[in-house]
Amino acid sequence: MGMTISQKLGVTGEKLAFDDFPEYVVDNAKKLILDTLGNIMAAGHLESSACTVKIAEDTGGKPVCSIIGWDMKTSPEMAAFSNGVFAHSFDMDDDHREGAVHPSAVVLPAVCAAAEKYGATGEEFLTAFIFGSEVTDRVGEAYLGTTFYQGFHATSTCGIYGAAAAVAKLMRLPAERISAALAVASSKSCGLMLWKSEGTWIKRFQAGNASMGGVFSAVAASKGLTAPVRIFENQGGAGSFAYKEDYDCGKIIDSFGDKWHMADTSIKVYACCRWGASAADCAIVAFEKGIDWREIETVLVKGNKIARDVLTGPAKYQPKTCVEAQFSLPYIFACAIVK
Repeated sequence: MGMTISQKLGVTGEKLAFDDFPEYVVDNAKKLILDTLGNIMAAGHLESSACTVKIAEDTGGKPVCSIIGWDMKTSPEMAAFSNGVFAHSFDMDDDHREGAVHPSAVVLPAVCAAAEKYGATGEEFLTAFIFGSEVTDRVGEAYLGTTFYQGFHATSTCGIYGAAAAVAKLMRLPAERISAALAVASSKSCGLMLWKSEGTWIKRFQAGNASMGGVFSAVAASKGLTAPVRIFENQGGAGSFAYKEDYDCGKIIDSFGDKWHMADTSIKVYACCRWGASAADCAIVAFEKGIDWREIETVLVKGNKIARDVLTGPAKYQPKTCVEAQFSLPYIFACAIVK
């Protein structure tokens, strides 16, 4: 029997070196890191962030890793959790279209925590971040953009694999243990699209949970925890999140190291769901052309199925919370053309 995909990723991860990356990949990684740090620092004052820190205070272990923007340290897992929640709070963190994930909000907090605990050079930091981001995006692509319809939040269910791979790489684990970290992550992967109901904070918490889970998975693998390695080929593994069992695991490993999908990750312009960004663009163009919103009777916005399912509906006309506004197409368009 040949190597499984997780084992191939382990071999690739162990051999991967900073000099393997084209310049454009490194440049984009640096931009994504800066953008994500900006998101983390900007979210520090939010009520959900204060809630997150209280959780870290109550459950954190040895105070060795930083919660960015706060004068406190906690365990690596809770630092990754807190910074992951912060990073995803404005929904302005970077986005990979084909993978349908926000990779950096999950991967970077895990890398920051591991780098602080275990020590890392700048090149090691970037190598781990790029590796983890690539894994996240490719796992997302394997779901063919439809895992949402199975009820799963891809940033969380896919991001944990990238966070685990990144931390395992930064810990300098051998191929077998990198594969084991991915295997453990498969059993910790979770995140529901139920986040889009009731306007709660749980979407941002799911990003932090995946980041925390990635740190845990790598540490557990380093201590010898075993888990099934056929996590991507087996329907009982990652394929469980696939819509109508439509899943292409070849996308995870094909041309890995030759084509860098994470370099296609884009930085968002608006603090709202990306499926509403084109509507915001149109509204701003209308505003700049002098169209007065007071004279508009009706607006027809055309979009894809995800935009319709996530951003529209009767409740979307009267958003009551920040989260409801971020995921309301009527609000997004109205806010853009009025302001």
